Amino acid sequence: MLVCTTNYLDRIDAAILRPGRIDARANVPLPGPRALERMLRDGLGTGISSSEMARLVRAATGGTAADVDGALRQARSVARSETREVTVEDLQRALGGDIEDANPAWERRVALHECGHAIVGTCLGIGRVTRVVLTRDGGQAWMSYATGKSVLSDLEDELAYALAGRAAERLILGTVAAGAGGNAMSDLARATQTATDIDLRFGLGADPRTRARGLPRPHGQRNRTGCGCTCRKR
Repeated sequence: MLVCTTNYLDRIDAAILRPGRIDARANVPLPGPRALERMLRDGLGTGISSSEMARLVRAATGGTAADVDGALRQARSVARSETREVTVEDLQRALGGDIEDANPAWERRVALHECGHAIVGTCLGIGRVTRVVLTRDGGQAWMSYATGKSVLSDLEDELAYALAGRAAERLILGTVAAGAGGNAMSDLARATQTATDIDLRFGLGADPRTRARGLPRPHGQRNRTGCGCTCRKR
């Protein structure tokens, strides 16, 4: 039996995914607060206060189960090297540092940003909101896509969804933070890719000279199972 994993199912060649090669697919979502608490309690035991656990869950939010397992192993390694028991502080550092100095104004901005994605995605019928969270690095909004036809209106809706977080910031706060930019999975990168798709499919055609350097190839029909929009600290 062969087991394959990927974070980018929509980028896998269709020939690999056809029946007889990959017969079954399972989506493994990021662990939610309850799952994170169970993993952390299994790793640290039951002698943790509610406030300490809430702090650890907040620090772990947005990470995978493998991230949490790695942090637990790192915390145990530090404690073992000092011949003592693992502490909450050990795990806090392993999960990404102390968050005691959280900035309420920044957290409000991130929450508004992610709610902007969720509201616009729902109103446009793009799919169902599955998760909106604040993480140690910023925030994430996840939506399970409904199957689309990749007509112009579908791509325009995707463009609006990608930019909705920035629009919410500007509408409510009057300014826009830099958290929507960054890597190829950021809001602005997704919006740029979608705008390029629109241009190539419905505007100037498939002229490769219109493609911005480094952008991925236009994706196919909108049949992906999920999409995440992220706002990160800068």
